[in-house]
Amino acid sequence: MISPRKIAKAFLFHARGARIRALAAPRRVGWLRRRLRLPRNETFDPFSGEILRGVTVTRLDDASTWHRPLPAIFGRDSAALAFFSARTVENIAPSCVAEFENGIAWGHPTGGVFTGDGRFVPAFTHDPCGAARHTVWTRLHLPPARHFPGRILYLVTPEATDNFHHWMIDLLPRLGLVLRAGYRLEDFDRVIVNHVNRRFQRATLEHLGIPAEKLLAAHDSLWIRADSLVVPSLKASNQTFPAPDAAFLRDAFLPSDTATPFRRIFLSRNDAGFRRLANEAGLVPLLRAHGFEIITPGKLDLAAQARLFAEAAIIAGPAGAAFANLVFATPGTRVIEITPPGWLSAFHWMISTRIGLDHTLLLGEGRVMRDVPDVADRERDIVVDPAKFSALLESLPAPLQPYRQPA
Repeated sequence: MISPRKIAKAFLFHARGARIRALAAPRRVGWLRRRLRLPRNETFDPFSGEILRGVTVTRLDDASTWHRPLPAIFGRDSAALAFFSARTVENIAPSCVAEFENGIAWGHPTGGVFTGDGRFVPAFTHDPCGAARHTVWTRLHLPPARHFPGRILYLVTPEATDNFHHWMIDLLPRLGLVLRAGYRLEDFDRVIVNHVNRRFQRATLEHLGIPAEKLLAAHDSLWIRADSLVVPSLKASNQTFPAPDAAFLRDAFLPSDTATPFRRIFLSRNDAGFRRLANEAGLVPLLRAHGFEIITPGKLDLAAQARLFAEAAIIAGPAGAAFANLVFATPGTRVIEITPPGWLSAFHWMISTRIGLDHTLLLGEGRVMRDVPDVADRERDIVVDPAKFSALLESLPAPLQPYRQPA
């Protein structure tokens, strides 16, 4: 039986399509299109090889395929195994950096880039409805573009607004593309990003040579025309993690003087607003007996988190954005991810496979996701069976000595 929610979504999807088809007509009339400041009906694909005046495209990586080894699933749940088995092949899109003379940038959260002559560039957006149904095609008119002199870097990356994982794994590696294309980050006059108010956002960009005064926060009413607009490509999927992205993050942020991995760390989410480990307090004695430090990653700056993960021999905890720091772990490190059964995700396993970590999933109690997940399951707290958790810890090599929490 089709749910009312699915019927409503289908109706809105087709209604959007009808509106877009109707609005294609005024975009065909040059004087009207210019008066309403609408994009042309033609688009530009930076990977097509088309030569367009005022556009320079620097190709970097070709498309490739990466085969991920399956994670270990403690208890061997068949539904979870099927989920990860369907995601062992990672199809990685090609990458490039494009520079547009008199290019137009929109601060829409899904991205919006236009050539100087008004062609939309779908490669630099991830609209949930698809590029052909992007929000820009639904607008009857658009605001005038504000002129920005100099060279502007556009980094709007869907889902990277205030999420640590997507900022680290999806947005920051785009700066690596910019550097590989021959640009210097300090030479940009302004940098447009999704959000600039989080400490980790300002700190990571400052570390890379982009001071806060150059940052421009994206928003729906932001329309600018730049003398020169530089845009690194978006990954086709945020469930891919190309090797150059991992190398860039490690080179940029990993301390050079880390110790040989020896620590056992447990990542607590007690300071989070959702997806906490509900019975964590009852598991702490077990963790300490097995030599684990209880860490709240959000209280540490990025340098401290990178060092912590680099020096860890075993990393455990409930699924959360802090697992983005797995990119700094040492190959061979053991990872134990406690995951909500109704919201399976490839994000953390994806990083582990790229770095060469030994990834184990421990499912929380409850029905395991078998189809489209319920969004509510993403935020529910996790309960883990203490006996199952104890058995998993007992399977680990014995610690040199039980960890003693500092007084």
